[in-house]
Order: sequence, then structure tokens, then C-alpha cells
Amino acid sequence: MHGEIIRITRILEQHDLPYIIVKGVPLAIEIYGGSDKRQCKDIDLWVTPDNLEKAQKLLIDAGYQQTLPSYQLNGYKKDYYLRHKHDLALFHTKRKVEIELHFRLEYFGIKFFRFDQVTTQQIISNKCQIVTLQHDYHILYLMLHGAIHAWSRLRWLHDIYLYIMQDKCNFNLTRVYQLSLQLNCNHIVLQTLSLLDRVYNCRTPEINQLLSQIDKRSLLLAQNAHQFIVADYELTGGHGIFNKMFFKYRQYLARLAAKGQRHQAIFGDLFKIDRLFPYLNLPRGCEFGYYLLYPLWIIKYIITRK
Repeated sequence: MHGEIIRITRILEQHDLPYIIVKGVPLAIEIYGGSDKRQCKDIDLWVTPDNLEKAQKLLIDAGYQQTLPSYQLNGYKKDYYLRHKHDLALFHTKRKVEIELHFRLEYFGIKFFRFDQVTTQQIISNKCQIVTLQHDYHILYLMLHGAIHAWSRLRWLHDIYLYIMQDKCNFNLTRVYQLSLQLNCNHIVLQTLSLLDRVYNCRTPEINQLLSQIDKRSLLLAQNAHQFIVADYELTGGHGIFNKMFFKYRQYLARLAAKGQRHQAIFGDLFKIDRLFPYLNLPRGCEFGYYLLYPLWIIKYIITRK
């Protein structure tokens, strides 16, 4: 995984294409002590929307095959995907490495800074440099990423716990909180700190000071997230619609959403007409047909659970 990051980033640099690697190997190097000390399933590569097609082509030329979406991005399908999604997935069959090619780091109801708004840093490993997020931005993104997935994997919380407990990382939670205020997501920072206290009994003077201003909403979000942690329920797989946690997750998203984003958080990805895209290719002007046919796909899903 580490070797592939070096290979891909060199290709991007040769073509003057700015990039940022988030989570994964940079985290392993910075807080676990080595690129092989933290298991990760893929490489999270972030580029600007304007550079998406160029980066996609470079990865395909490097031996990768696009696995998500499973259809060609053109016409209305491309417009829909770029509006509703945030990444592409590509897989190298020989190297057995998957890349999530992000064109933004945000989710329904929760915004993150644009590519040109963040501060980056370079970390050195095996005499090679990797561009990643500066610590304040990185830990805030980790909080947002864990929160939107309801902290259903304890590893995400553990990453933040180690980030905070190790003094070698040049950041402080007060700056992270100030950044969250710009995004109107300070409740997520407070939720995370409350979870750290609940799960790890993690308290520092800085955490105590921030938690002194915690509100009822953030406390309730922490309680909800703890339910998902102990439920061992994978939100992104299985047949969620038949599990009560699916409905609890929808309620959770509504509470989590930033001001003015609640409607988008609840309904933004509820109607997944893109499930029809691999089978249908309606011409321009007939896009409404996807919405008309979508109920049939729902009926099929309920019957077959596939």
C-alpha cells in the first residue's frame, strides 16, 4: 500500500497535478509509528473537481480499473454523480490495491473545506514525500468522517484518541474547534470529545475546557453514536432497510446535519436512482424516467434483498 502511494504520487507530481492523501498510510506514519502499523483497505486520494478526469485517466494508465461507479460517466449520469457523490473507486487487479479518488471531502448535511482552503504538510517516509492534511484539518476531517458514519467502527475513534494523546503532532483542539465553527459543525467536535470520555475515559485540561460548553444536542449525538459502536452494525453493507438501526441512523443524520442542511441529510441519498444507471441510458430530456422507474427497483430490492 505504501509503495503504491509513492508510485501514484510520483505520477501525479510528474503531471503537475496537486493532490492530498488523507487517512490511511499518513495516519499510520504519523500516529502509529510506521506505514505498516495500521491496517487500511484503500488509498484516499483527494484532487480538485477540475482535475478529476485527468487524475482518473492517469490512474487507468497506471493499471487501475474503475469499479465505482460501474457505468460510464457521461451526460445526465455524470451530472447526477458529481452532484450527489464525492469519490470514484478504482482497483489494481495485480497489485490488489484500491484507490478512492475523492473530488470533495463532504457528505450530505456536513460540509468540509474546499481543496484550495485547507493547509497541507509533507511527511517523509523512505526518503519520499507524501502530501497530506495539516494536523488541525486532518483531525477535524477524521471527526467528520467518523460522525457521518455514526462511529460504527471503533478504529476511527481510536485514531483520534492516539492523535490527542501523542504530543509529537503539532496541533491543539482549540484550533480544531475554531475551524469547526467556520463549518458550523462544532457540535461534531463536542460529540467526539464526549465519546472519547465515554469510551476511553480521555480527559485533558483542554478537553475539559471544551466540554464545559457542550450542549444537549452534542450529548445526544454522542449517546446515539455509542449505540452504533456497541451494536456492531455495518451501516454501508448488508440489508440495512430491514434492520431497526437503519431507521435510527436516519434520525441520527437529521440531528447531525449542520444548520440549513437537515433536509439534504435526510433525503439527499435516500432516493438512489443511480442504481438504475447500469441498466438504463435515457437520452437528454428524459431524465424524469429514472424517477418514474425507481419504485420498481425498490419493489425488486424488497423482494430479492439485492
